[in-house]
Amino acid sequence: MLGFSVSVILGNPRSNEIVSSWTRMQEDLASNVDYTDNNDWSHFFKPTGFQADRDLFVAGVDISFSTTEDLSIGTIAIVKLRRDSRQQLVYSHSREVSVQYPYVPSFLGFREAPIISTLMKHLPLRVRCSLDCLLVDGNGVLHPRKAGLACQVGIGESIPCVGVSKNLLCVDGLNEKTFREYIASSHSNEIDVIGRSGFLWGKAIMTGNAKSKPIFVSVGHRVSLITSARLVTALCEFRIPSPIRFADMHSRAYLRGECNDLFMEEEFP
Repeated sequence: MLGFSVSVILGNPRSNEIVSSWTRMQEDLASNVDYTDNNDWSHFFKPTGFQADRDLFVAGVDISFSTTEDLSIGTIAIVKLRRDSRQQLVYSHSREVSVQYPYVPSFLGFREAPIISTLMKHLPLRVRCSLDCLLVDGNGVLHPRKAGLACQVGIGESIPCVGVSKNLLCVDGLNEKTFREYIASSHSNEIDVIGRSGFLWGKAIMTGNAKSKPIFVSVGHRVSLITSARLVTALCEFRIPSPIRFADMHSRAYLRGECNDLFMEEEFP
């Protein structure tokens, strides 16, 4: 059944072969995901709050698709999280991008990771060298093969990466409706996402102005789950963390013919 549906979506007689190859690649990716704080800033995030001795530069990426023409826009936005916890948008760039594949469930990385790599490649060297972490609008290990978009990007770009999703991917017996009801009744701002197997897939976090809809944070690469949750929480003035929120706003604006490119060069080391 999966082969048939994917064949229809891809429009390619070799679709089964493509999906088999993607599956093997994801299995390899999963074995290379670093679940630890393999970075130089995780100690800034303490149980008592954000206590940093320098500013952090956190990027968010978003891809918007036109509904009326064959046009896709990729945007990367970078927020400076200052030592005093204030946030400032210091960089944003949008560009038209080529999409090789349509969306196929559980294989989002093969559609969007190449686009994110293109956006990263076009960053000014000064900006790229300053980046501490990348947030993607998608899952990390909260994925059927523990190798979602955030894992693929983090490993491919060799950068600390975190997955942030607005919806719960239902793996390992997880049910989104049941989970939303549970978190609403718990009156907690943060709950572990644990599957039937006992595996800790991620965290559900009530952020910003969210009243009943948590976001789901999972490990991408080189950032532990605890630090991932604390980082995302620190960046959420609204429901969605600022870097992803700005990227989404600017990519949609670009589709409308507006350009919001920004480079505050003086804000970078």
